[in-house]
Amino acid sequence: MKSLAQQTSILIICRFITYSILFVTPVFLVRILTIEDYGKYREFMLYATLLCNLSGFSVNASIMYFIPKYGDNKKYISNSIIIMIFVTVVDVFFLILFKDIINKNTSFEFFVVLILYICIFLNFNFCEQYWIATKKTHYVLYYNSIKMTFRSVVVIGCALYYHSIIFIIYSLVFVELVRFIFVFIYALKQKIINFKIDFFSIKEQSSYFIPVGLSNFIFYFNKELSKFFILYTLGVEYLAYYSIGAYQIPVIGIIRSSIGDIIFPEVCNRSNNDKKKGLELWKKTNIIYVALILPFFVIFYYYSEFFIKFLFTEKYLNAVIIFKIYMFLMIKECFEMGIPLRSVNKNIYYMYGSVLAVITNIILLILFHKTSDYVLPAVAYVFSDVVMTLYMGKKVLETYAIKIKNLFYWEKIVKIVYLSLIPIPLLYLEKIFNLNNLVEFILFSSLYMFSYTLLLVKSKIYELTFIYMKIKRNIIIIYNNQKLKIY
Repeated sequence: MKSLAQQTSILIICRFITYSILFVTPVFLVRILTIEDYGKYREFMLYATLLCNLSGFSVNASIMYFIPKYGDNKKYISNSIIIMIFVTVVDVFFLILFKDIINKNTSFEFFVVLILYICIFLNFNFCEQYWIATKKTHYVLYYNSIKMTFRSVVVIGCALYYHSIIFIIYSLVFVELVRFIFVFIYALKQKIINFKIDFFSIKEQSSYFIPVGLSNFIFYFNKELSKFFILYTLGVEYLAYYSIGAYQIPVIGIIRSSIGDIIFPEVCNRSNNDKKKGLELWKKTNIIYVALILPFFVIFYYYSEFFIKFLFTEKYLNAVIIFKIYMFLMIKECFEMGIPLRSVNKNIYYMYGSVLAVITNIILLILFHKTSDYVLPAVAYVFSDVVMTLYMGKKVLETYAIKIKNLFYWEKIVKIVYLSLIPIPLLYLEKIFNLNNLVEFILFSSLYMFSYTLLLVKSKIYELTFIYMKIKRNIIIIYNNQKLKIY
């Protein structure tokens, strides 16, 4: 059985490859399409992802809770399939019911393709969660790498050949159809499909995923609310700017989701005996979040203008200020509060926190609605997300009956922050040398990262030293094995 460190490493590599491939798509699309057409593409994705998030309702994510709890019991996957088929039928009914409203409020007609995309996307989309729950993370690596490469090639190829938004959107449907067929065949071979309805297990599963799903949707709705505000007040071109600016550096999503997905089942297992043992694992993980994410915040905040210009061209320089505002979410995400509450099935607090964030965001957007400024909605969202984190932190304190000084290893976190600040002057060396912008970015950011890593190694923070020693040991083993092969 793979260790937590091995599983996490594989999943981080997987998510990095997946996001890197996915990130290629907008980089090419902004060069192929006009700002208006790219805004229309983001408009469709805004509707599609919001509806898929609402309908998905974390049903598949519940697999990662129940399989570790009850063993490799495939009935929870069968339950997920049955539930998603039912949800899809309900979705289609309501979309048809609100067809005229949707068509009236969109810049172009994509109603039919929206229904097709949602129907295919929602069903038989459980593989990643199943493999993580059964500790087969290497499957996730292969599956996502192939899927995302295929998606990027098809979408970019279609954009180059047709230069048509509607054809690009149909290409997304085609990609999801291929994915659907693959997973359907896999489910048949693994004998996962069983349409015998077990009402007791469905009820148990529903009691878990309904509050989580509702919370996730409210959270995601809050995240996308500012984009709808921009779309309806300023139009698709400003949506294009805003969407580019809102692109987060992949590091935060890769690290947090990968580590979180791996440790969550383990936190649940430890919490079954003593919930504070689960909390300790989460606190140690938080130190790794901070140590890994902080240097990327420093580098990409400093080079934000270069990052936007290099990847998305000069015509999207209006997105730089949005990008800088969203960068502060990287700091906030270092203090993720969901796992301690979800591991003891206190999902209701996540929902309350999400509702509080939405209310805060809506109030601020109402105050800002006469400004015609595309920057303030970003400020509103970031502030509302911080409010949610503070609320959930308060609930973690109450749930575990601890004081704020015991919530994190504060001394270690402050030490990491201090170490991340020390090498910052190295970034300013680029002002002395008149080098190519890309060369400056690579050279001085590498110098900063090397200095920061060296300081961390010398810091004697146990959790980080432990990881460093494991990496060093693995490199030595690989090196010795290669020497044996040569001789």
